[in-house]
Amino acid sequence: MARRRGLNGIALTDHDTMDGYHHLVKVWPAAEMHLIPGCERTLFDGSHIIGLFIQSMPAATTLREAITEIRAQGGLVYLPHPYREYSGVLGAAAQHSDEDRAWAVEHADIIEIYNRKCTAEENSRALELAKKYKKSFAAGSDAHRRHEIGFGVTLLRERFDTRQFETLEAWGLAQRDAARETAHRTPSGHFSLRVALRAILQMIGLLTLARSLRNSWRRSRQPLLERYQ
Repeated sequence: MARRRGLNGIALTDHDTMDGYHHLVKVWPAAEMHLIPGCERTLFDGSHIIGLFIQSMPAATTLREAITEIRAQGGLVYLPHPYREYSGVLGAAAQHSDEDRAWAVEHADIIEIYNRKCTAEENSRALELAKKYKKSFAAGSDAHRRHEIGFGVTLLRERFDTRQFETLEAWGLAQRDAARETAHRTPSGHFSLRVALRAILQMIGLLTLARSLRNSWRRSRQPLLERYQ
């Protein structure tokens, strides 16, 4: 699927494991495509942080300690969907202190400014954050299934590693009715029906099915291509 979408590399960042990477790297066509080792670590409050170019999953579940572990491995600290309501380190449901949030942004190497599964407002806020702190940025597919690969793409100046990550452009599929989604977003700190519904679906074992149906519905809306530079 990565070949079909015209990609010459992916970052594999499974949730809370690197077993997939260690299996995949044995058969990956390294001469044709770049495979970046990584892991998306779930922190104590359910928010996520990604380490790229690491060889083992960070054991810590607090924000500062996880970032410190990623750095100790010589990895890059990547903030995925930072303002996503239920899983962003800067989201409404995050339980990190203001000091820890500011420290995380300061020590982040890359901020994800486009995530396929985020609202237009969440992506826009991430872009403004990257601009404000002059951070490298990236677009992510957040692909949990094959067909989702390539919905967010980052163009780089050259084949890269931890010593060179200079973003040229990030591409993503932007939703047509962004204004309507933004208008219906729950203000930070207020009761969120979305978070409550997610908890209920998770409790009764239907969260994966519900997300699959939601993603199918989103794909049917034929989103536009938007570029950030």
